Amino acid sequence: MVVDGKPGFTKEAFETIKNKVLDSKVYCSLTVDEMSVKRHIEIDTQQNMYGYINLGTDCNYDNDEIPVAKNALVFMVICMNGYWKH
Repeated sequence: MVVDGKPGFTKEAFETIKNKVLDSKVYCSLTVDEMSVKRHIEIDTQQNMYGYINLGTDCNYDNDEIPVAKNALVFMVICMNGYWKH
């Protein structure tokens, strides 16, 4: 299965958590952390650019003043009564 790794919340993560909740009660902990990322600009084969600040709003920034990302805000859901995390 291919999982979209773009910034923001993924549909696959929400679907998986929804399926777990349908099976039984789920107790979770939400962990939020900031982590440093390598300052690197990359262009893929579809001409998408990665490495600039992205707030996950699908905005098109058409100027040369977009800062390069140096940190990422990470959200992780950890199951307390099971053995999984997203």
